[in-house]
Amino acid sequence: MLLLLNSWGSAIRELTVFGLPWLEFVGLVTTVQLLVYLVPEYLITIYKIWIAPALGYNADLKKMGQWAIVTGASDGIGKAYAEELGKIGLNVVLISRSKDKLDRVADGIEKSFGVKTKVVVVDFTEGISVYKKIEEEIQDLEIGTLINNVGMWYPFPKYFMELPDGDQYVQDMVLTNVFPVTMLSRMVIPQMAARRKGVIVNVGSCSGVFVGPLISVYVATKSYVDRLSQSLALEYEDQGIIIQSLLPGFVATKMSRISVPSFVAPSPAEYVRSAIKTIGVESRSSGYLFHRLCIRSFETLSYYYPDLFARFTMQIFSALREKERTGSVKID
Repeated sequence: MLLLLNSWGSAIRELTVFGLPWLEFVGLVTTVQLLVYLVPEYLITIYKIWIAPALGYNADLKKMGQWAIVTGASDGIGKAYAEELGKIGLNVVLISRSKDKLDRVADGIEKSFGVKTKVVVVDFTEGISVYKKIEEEIQDLEIGTLINNVGMWYPFPKYFMELPDGDQYVQDMVLTNVFPVTMLSRMVIPQMAARRKGVIVNVGSCSGVFVGPLISVYVATKSYVDRLSQSLALEYEDQGIIIQSLLPGFVATKMSRISVPSFVAPSPAEYVRSAIKTIGVESRSSGYLFHRLCIRSFETLSYYYPDLFARFTMQIFSALREKERTGSVKID
């Protein structure tokens, strides 16, 4: 029996395909498959991120309506969107829970760009009651653009049952990541449909595209944002409403705890300058060149090697969890 196994092993090692050792041939075929998929994707990425906006194929937000709404507008991506919208001449409704921060952002936008602002202070973790207040504040405004940006992130990778104050934390995350996208879209779609124009950008996350062990609730909420956005985009495209699912990777914000911007993790301002140009070009966009290339590469790997990719993700987040647990890194 041992002799038979050795003979088979020797035969397999010596097997060739088109003159190549079989293992090299398998590697070559896999590489070609990846290149056939990825190279066109990279070219499409360059077109959608740079060329199409330069040719004017993206949406003209000024034509959508006089006012824009931005949630989570006191910091990070939300603040950058508010400033960019003010820069192009839109009045901006700023929504977040910190009045002092919102007032500073509003003051800066008004002084820099000569537009109007309106501050609405709400804490989305308070539940459904906050939406009546928002509706009252915007009822007389022509809302042409809605940026659903507010969100919660894990303080650090955790097992599902390790979340601090778990029941409350899960509730707060769902109330913050799921409800605003849903309820505010319902609030503005009727007037947008009546005018047959409008833009809604729902800020999800590239992590919502993949399996996310140790950030499971966050990933689930962002997957909801992505699916809702794609579905609504199809429902309302015939009524002139552009609905975009935005899937950023890491951005240098307080929430991500990345303090130094880079090509991998741009500043909020740099990210938004890129992302805003994709509105009307892509209904599902990462908004930024490097992030799109990462998503496409990861999608390819997860398609061909789903179990391997999921376990690799688990290893990365497990290592981060262990560093936090042992105190080798600190949570601010």
